[in-house]
Amino acid sequence: METVTAQIRPCPSPLMEATALFFMPRSYHVQLIDDMRYEYVSKWQCSYDTARAIGRAIPGNVRLAFRSVLVFSEIAALCVAFSGAHLTLGLIVGLAIAFFTLRLRDGHIYKRGEPGDASLDVLFAMGFGVPSMLVAELLLSEASVPLFVLMRGIAFALPALMLLRTIFRPEGPRPLADQAYHDTAAMSILYLTAWAAFAYANNGSGMHRLDQGFITAQLLIIVFAFRRGQQEMSRISKTASPTTWKTDPVRVDLARKLGNLWTPKGYGAEILFFSVSAIQLGVAIAYSPSWLQVATNILGFTGLLLLWIPIRAAHQATAIQLKEAIQLRDAMK
Repeated sequence: METVTAQIRPCPSPLMEATALFFMPRSYHVQLIDDMRYEYVSKWQCSYDTARAIGRAIPGNVRLAFRSVLVFSEIAALCVAFSGAHLTLGLIVGLAIAFFTLRLRDGHIYKRGEPGDASLDVLFAMGFGVPSMLVAELLLSEASVPLFVLMRGIAFALPALMLLRTIFRPEGPRPLADQAYHDTAAMSILYLTAWAAFAYANNGSGMHRLDQGFITAQLLIIVFAFRRGQQEMSRISKTASPTTWKTDPVRVDLARKLGNLWTPKGYGAEILFFSVSAIQLGVAIAYSPSWLQVATNILGFTGLLLLWIPIRAAHQATAIQLKEAIQLRDAMK
């Protein structure tokens, strides 16, 4: 009796597939795995074909994902972050590699972005850019960037770039109310972090008690305005749906998130907050010995002021989505 032996078709190893997927843009993952498994002959042939495919896919996606507003905003953020350092070739190399890493990440996540990608993008950029800057300064025997300036630049660049990449993500389908809430909360936290980094970078006027007074006044304005809006939202939610043992937990969670948003009726609190910030900036400028530092302060303050506009709009849009979700839950009863 004749026996038939089945031949097992060779296929790439799991490590080779995982490595290829790490470098290949997400939009081509399925096609890449199918090609690797169908056309596999040997490790060298598969590695060569995969490298060629990645080399063709990344530049195309980088070109498609190019957004001029995001690109120029990131350039401005990097320049402002390291404006206190002397312009050297090592600094230029580090910033260029950080910028190039962000562009590669744009191509990698094109049409497949996730909420946590903004943080990962910036960590990759700083993780490659800062060591490259230090290595270039060491090889070129240049004066290194002062440690204080380097740490201040990183402290400013991290939240600023995260904020920009969160705001200017590629547009996609309208997110659910819960996802919109988490995105808005992340943008708000990053904005406050960027504002704190900016205030810390300009805390050199010598009038520390006055600076503490300005910061305390700003915090009080935020806290009182936020608490007032939260109490109003809480009162509305309670009157609309009294608390009973049959209370819908999903509706309660939506109402809680709605109360956490910045939804004041007017602009009084924001005008007061930015007025105090402008006075603080004026004091810092008066004691600043460098015109470059003055220009940097004004540019940073203007940028943060303009960035608040889309963040405020995001709060308003998320509040509308949460209200619609609450009304839908009420209609289902």
